[in-house]
Amino acid sequence: MAERVRNEFVLKVTGLVRARPPGTANANLKSGQVELLCQELEILNRSEPLPFQLDEHVSEEVRLRYRYIDLRPRRNARPIAAAPSDHAGHAPVSR
Repeated sequence: MAERVRNEFVLKVTGLVRARPPGTANANLKSGQVELLCQELEILNRSEPLPFQLDEHVSEEVRLRYRYIDLRPRRNARPIAAAPSDHAGHAPVSR
């Protein structure tokens, strides 16, 4: 089943978290010292392929057409979520 999983899927994984074997740790990741030994994998929600990956270089026209994808990473969404709103329950309003 793992071969069918893509980046945007929502998964439920059950397993054992353990220290990575010597020499396989990744200091560039917060979770780089551990690994998950998967015992069960369930796909909770599938996703259609994105028109481009977040780290892919595409034209400005494509980025503008799919602007909502650029807003997804936390570093970009945080200013929007923190913006003041004049109307409860509505999107933030910038001034």
